[in-house]
This record gives sequence, structure tokens and C-alpha cells, in this order.
Amino acid sequence: ASQAFFQAFKSYDEAGDRSRLRCLKYLVMASMLHASSINPFDSHEARAHRDDPEIVAMTNLVQAFHNDDIKSFEKILNKNEGRIMDDEFVREHVADLLRTIR
Repeated sequence: ASQAFFQAFKSYDEAGDRSRLRCLKYLVMASMLHASSINPFDSHEARAHRDDPEIVAMTNLVQAFHNDDIKSFEKILNKNEGRIMDDEFVREHVADLLRTIR
């Protein structure tokens, strides 16, 4: 799934389509759900968007995830609930993420 989201992200990014941010969020989610040790923001393409207001919460989530910092992870989720939980795909998988990080 991560590869498919990354390819979709790159395609949208090359086309200048704002859907790239949604794909980037999904890439981050897939990476965490698979407990990948690779940070999606290590790629050149994704790194350029890590400070985008729509993506910052996901950037912080993946950092807390990689640091095994459940308190920060939950704090980021609560603080950015609207920005993160507004997306149905993300909302459906947050419980799985919490189980994975615990």
C-alpha cells in the first residue's frame, strides 16, 4: 500500500494537484500501520511538503510514532483532531495506529 500511495503522491505532485497532500497523508498512515522504520518524509518529494499546514500534524505523528512516544502521539491526535480526523480513511485507521504504537 505504501508504494501505491507514494506513486500516487508523486504523480499528483508532478501534476501540481492538491490531491498530493491527501496521498501523502495516506502514505504516512500506511507507513505507520506497517510499523515501518522508514520515515516517509525522508524522501526528497515528501520532505518538500512536511511543513505544509495540512501535513504538519502528520509529520509530528510519524515522528512520535518512530520515537515510540505514545503520550506525544495521543496529544498530537487530540490537538489536531479536526485536521487529522476529518479524513474518513485516516479516521477509520486511527484505532489500529494506537494499537500498533502501544
